[in-house]
Amino acid sequence: MKAKLVVLSFLFGTLISQAAYPQVEILRPNSSDRLQPGTPFRMQWRVLGTNLLDHGDWNLFFDTNLVQVGRLVATAVYEGGGNWHADVLIPNEIHPNTVWDETLVPLPTGCSYTLRVHEDVTEADGRSAAFCLGVPQLSINVSQVQVCWNSRSNRLYQVQFRSPLTGNAWTNLGAIVQGNGSTNCVTDAVTPGQPQKFYRVEGVP
Repeated sequence: MKAKLVVLSFLFGTLISQAAYPQVEILRPNSSDRLQPGTPFRMQWRVLGTNLLDHGDWNLFFDTNLVQVGRLVATAVYEGGGNWHADVLIPNEIHPNTVWDETLVPLPTGCSYTLRVHEDVTEADGRSAAFCLGVPQLSINVSQVQVCWNSRSNRLYQVQFRSPLTGNAWTNLGAIVQGNGSTNCVTDAVTPGQPQKFYRVEGVP
């Protein structure tokens, strides 16, 4: 009888513990996000299990290497079904750990940041995957493409291209080129956002 009471007491205590501490899954930010200071971003999280909160006193914190570095001032909005979001402006500086301290501290750039969300009443708590903050994004711009081929002297060549803009029909690129017995090259301007082009070189009879 005592053994059964102990087991029931243990199970009952486990249920209370699970009910008191709902699990939280953070959807955004995630490992693919690269947050930039001064830009708006929507933090998103979900409360798991049967304890789907439609109210709460949520706090959002930035951590790096699991060390809390500051909190975000944001209003949590309930979407239904256990889903929440908070729209924030990614700061250059952030409030330090304590809630009552309104001074600001700078945030260094890095890719070891995590977001921690915590609800004070139920102790619901969750942490995101690591993401980058303030790290420059690489951008490569190409202004022109060069088409080169080995040519023969006294031969004529025509460079052509096709793309969705030409209905994928081959179109002449520039004038006929006189072969030089070495390497001939023709350049074509690349306009940002234009469809992909394909090139070929045809010998002219």
